[in-house]
Amino acid sequence: APARITSPVPGQSLTVLTLNTWHGHGDVERMERYLATAPADVIVLSEFDASKYALLESLKGVYPHQVECTSEPPCSLAILSRLPFEASGAAHIAAGTPAFVWARLDAAHRGPTTIIGTHLYRPSSNPWRHELQMKELVQFIRRIDGPLVLAGSLNTSPWSQSFRALRIAGLVPAGILMPSWPAWPIVLPQVALDHIFVSQDLAVAAAG
Repeated sequence: APARITSPVPGQSLTVLTLNTWHGHGDVERMERYLATAPADVIVLSEFDASKYALLESLKGVYPHQVECTSEPPCSLAILSRLPFEASGAAHIAAGTPAFVWARLDAAHRGPTTIIGTHLYRPSSNPWRHELQMKELVQFIRRIDGPLVLAGSLNTSPWSQSFRALRIAGLVPAGILMPSWPAWPIVLPQVALDHIFVSQDLAVAAAG
């Protein structure tokens, strides 16, 4: 789901793409071909485990600025960027979960925008764990100053309480009714569970 986001810096925008690489997807070459030509400044990868680590090296020519946490399970996330970072890292929000990766873009290029990638537990497996992780995520977001982009596998449908919690926290979804694709075990697109949210000092110019 790529989204073109208007920066607070006049005349500048940022294109962010989030991709769930799915632990069961083994066609790394296909992912590489797609990402190498994707019209994105920043890519957030979720469900990105060590089996796909070679993808990072092969894309360094296009996305030289990278941060990932594949060596620290259950954190399976990465951020790739054409734009330089002022700072970046990986951590846990609270109580060991959920894990996240983050990068603050060089202010000279797109304004001091913070990108956060995360992956929340599926509510269908454990709704209480998902609710706790969302609560921790919302509290964490509220402590971040300046423009913010949150992206990844949030396992949150557009009409869920979790989705509303992010909106109440001041975030705006890049798109609401875009389905996740491909889906499993059904080959048709299903409910949107992977999302891009932006803080209110950013504006979404286009999403798809």
